[in-house]
Amino acid sequence: MTRFVDQSKAANYLIKAENSLRIAKIALKEKAYDTAVMDAVLYQSTLLMH
Repeated sequence: MTRFVDQSKAANYLIKAENSLRIAKIALKEKAYDTAVMDAVLYQSTLLMH
């Protein structure tokens, strides 16, 4: 599924996705696996939805 993205907000979507990925990597390093998975899913859904 695709949809129109307001270009003025596109940078915000990317920042949100990058932050989710960063937190997932930290959680994985700390062996907080539930959090790592949840943040990785959030990262992926942010990229797909926006």
